[in-house]
Amino acid sequence: MVTSRSRLAGLVVAHGAQVLNLSLLSTDEAVELLAARIGQPRLHAEPGAAAQLAGACARLPLALSIVACRAALQPALPLGELAAELCGGSGELDALRTGDGSTDLRAVFSWSFRALDADAARLLRLLGLTASGDIGVRAVACLAGTGAGPTGRVLAELVDAGLLSEPRPGRYALHDLVRAYAAELARDLDSSERQRARHRLLDHYLHTAHRAAVLLHPPFCDIAPAPPVPGAAAAELADGGAAAAWFDAEHPVLLAEIRRAADGGFGRHAWQLAWALSGYLDRRAHWPEWHETQELVLQAATRDGDLTGQAHAHRDLARACSRLGRHDESYGHLKQALDDFTDLGDRDGLAQTLLNLGQSLERSARHREALEQSRRALELFTASGNTAGQAYTLNAVGWQLGLLGEYREAVSHCERALDRLRRVGDSQGVADTLDSLGYAHHHLGEFTTAVTYYGRALAMFREAGNRFGAASTLQNLADSHAALGDGAAERDALHEAWTILDRVGHDHAHLVRARLDGAA
Repeated sequence: MVTSRSRLAGLVVAHGAQVLNLSLLSTDEAVELLAARIGQPRLHAEPGAAAQLAGACARLPLALSIVACRAALQPALPLGELAAELCGGSGELDALRTGDGSTDLRAVFSWSFRALDADAARLLRLLGLTASGDIGVRAVACLAGTGAGPTGRVLAELVDAGLLSEPRPGRYALHDLVRAYAAELARDLDSSERQRARHRLLDHYLHTAHRAAVLLHPPFCDIAPAPPVPGAAAAELADGGAAAAWFDAEHPVLLAEIRRAADGGFGRHAWQLAWALSGYLDRRAHWPEWHETQELVLQAATRDGDLTGQAHAHRDLARACSRLGRHDESYGHLKQALDDFTDLGDRDGLAQTLLNLGQSLERSARHREALEQSRRALELFTASGNTAGQAYTLNAVGWQLGLLGEYREAVSHCERALDRLRRVGDSQGVADTLDSLGYAHHHLGEFTTAVTYYGRALAMFREAGNRFGAASTLQNLADSHAALGDGAAERDALHEAWTILDRVGHDHAHLVRARLDGAA
């Protein structure tokens, strides 16, 4: 048996060797290794410390062995203190030094690094500039400023050297401790080269995210990213399905890059990336992450004196607050956004903020005030010729008319909205409007028609992965099934709605559960 950090392709080709790829230890296996070296009594004395240590060592056997060695040599050292040292940020590799070159983790990584050719060594350094250990091949090509072909060859060398893994085709992962080593290597790069590489990477993410956002929901108040710098380009996205899949794969990476950009001199990239990601985070009900991100980019835009960034950040932070039920905060941020968009002379930005104010007022059951704000937004969108904004806001007016009991007028507005939304290709708006029509027809006593509209809306929400939209429609659908005397269908709809809301931790989950129990 031959073991190596490299893939030993020569042995496979020349000698027909059988390859067994070993993945990282599981958390249980990592804890078992520590217990064998340190002893169960010491681990039991600090519950949770073993899992912390396993995570800090990224479940790498050599790192775990080094930690076990340190713990054995310092029996009075609390394991929690050792874990805190390992998780301290910049000192992970220092905490894993042994003084013995054969077991020092930094030294072991350096053996693989010194065997790399110049291109692979440069790329590993550049990978140390990323905010996440997860990256796609197109993003790597932009980071390096090279084409996909040359980048693929260099990535293959890093995989062969055991410094990178390819968990699925075209997707690469840096082990946490290797990334810490790469970040140390990146300090050897010229500062201007580091800055250019970061700019290329952020331009790739920003322009792809912007394209994806527009494909999923035509913007009413668009942003204007600067053209990408040489060496950076957006990924090709054919349609809304491709855009949603890209966000699914990249949104944890984008959140990490937004945080790094906001703190690292790329404040404009930070708020524009956050703008592009907002719709996705809302549809997937990632509201706490959305709120945290918008707070961060607002701070960066304020620090940079970027009034456009502040206006958009206040507006999207208000939307996140509203989803989280923090309505007073939402109104405060919306008022500031209205002032900022007014100062900028941005009528579409002002109109969208009024639309969002209407939605926030609606969630506080202030339906008459909500309708007033939505009508003001519709007037502004009409005056500016913003067709997408007009179409979506017609539905908001129709929905709020329905909440006020004016169901025939609601149907009229929503039917006009539906026609226009289909023409502008706004599938999210179409789904929302189908739900609004279902609500109006239900309250007109046209329950079969309501079920038809709700069913079409639900299918679109499911296809788009819009969790909260699906949950809301399911609750409405349950009402129509109940009115038709179909108790089984009512319970099925309520159960699915409760499952979604419970999974995302929404406050209304217990209300739906109570309805479900009452319908049993």
